[in-house]
Amino acid sequence: MADQNTKLINGLGVSRKTKHFVINPNWNDQKIIEEMAHAWTNKKQIGNKESLQIKHNGIIHNINQTNYKSIFSDGTEIEIFFRDTDVDPISGDLVNNHISLFAIIKT
Repeated sequence: MADQNTKLINGLGVSRKTKHFVINPNWNDQKIIEEMAHAWTNKKQIGNKESLQIKHNGIIHNINQTNYKSIFSDGTEIEIFFRDTDVDPISGDLVNNHISLFAIIKT
């Protein structure tokens, strides 16, 4: 179920971690998708993969997280955390190959 911090784009829930998350208000859903694709395509890995553990339904899962930096086409800096397994923040389901955070870096 969507709340005030969740936006549905192409049927997928995009969850904002904070009410202060701001994307250019002139961008429509298609432009947001294009900008996220641009950032993902142009990402650069920062640091090494991290080994983490998450608990889902009482079971501990060992996961790997890779951190990236990128930009939107307007120069807005982006940080991306990609996990090989994670809990989807909207459905609560365990998912594979999950972008767990796609965040604008405050300047």
